Amino acid sequence: MIVVRSRKVALTAGDYALEGFEDRCLIERKGSLRELSTNLLGEDYTRAMSAFKRLSAATAHPYLVVECTAAELRTPTRWTQEPARVVDSLCSLMERLRFRLILCGRCVDVRQKRNVGELMLRLMLAHAYQQETNYGGVDDVLREMCELRDEDHNLNPGGRSER
Repeated sequence: MIVVRSRKVALTAGDYALEGFEDRCLIERKGSLRELSTNLLGEDYTRAMSAFKRLSAATAHPYLVVECTAAELRTPTRWTQEPARVVDSLCSLMERLRFRLILCGRCVDVRQKRNVGELMLRLMLAHAYQQETNYGGVDDVLREMCELRDEDHNLNPGGRSER
């Protein structure tokens, strides 16, 4: 078991970071579709876009964690009459600024909040581990497997096996 101590400090970008690895992974959290809608389509657009751009520029792996489900992203509410516009704006943001999206549902009790917090911690630790060990994850494993396969078959530059 790993014991992690958290503390509240002002970050230049994002809401969550692993100290010393801010350049690897930062996480921005949005508490609801309503908050996301206000950020992407409402009166908070200019400030939010500045924060999103700062986050993307500050780290190799920017994440956006939204406390709603995929179904909620499609359901009109009193505050978000056109959720499809929010989704389109969100997709554009993800493409332009390299954001990765995590939809975690609404966290209404301590257990749910702890589960999402643990997920975010594991994500940040995975990026820190990758940096410290030069382990590239699945990509490196697949690359190594392909190299071994090529050696086993003694492929020539034309791609034909010499066996």
